[in-house]
Amino acid sequence: ATTYDALNDSSNAISKYEFALGMEKDLTKKATLMNAIANQHIKVGRQSKAIDLLDQSLKMQNDTSDGKGKDADLIPETMILYGSVMASKNDFTQAIHWYESALNSNPDKSLLQKSNLRALYNKGVI
Repeated sequence: ATTYDALNDSSNAISKYEFALGMEKDLTKKATLMNAIANQHIKVGRQSKAIDLLDQSLKMQNDTSDGKGKDADLIPETMILYGSVMASKNDFTQAIHWYESALNSNPDKSLLQKSNLRALYNKGVI
């Protein structure tokens, strides 16, 4: 899937990511795969599908009461993708909201942390 992603072949990347998602049991990996699929949908202009997947990913990450599926970097990454889909819909107010949410939710407040850099960069681009 990542090879197709690198080749900008979104159709095949989505297919392979969805196949992997169907086989995956680990909640963190499932959320990561949902984010990857959502990113492909953003690239090809299918914002509503991306939003559905990101909603599922955030819900999965927030609903895990036993700690499984929790990843400190994954929630901010999901929020950054949510900001990107909002920016692609020209909803810049919501995009900035999601980038701010990513910055606020990240436990690592360092400006050099990769999620923080992406959120600040994306926020500045808007």
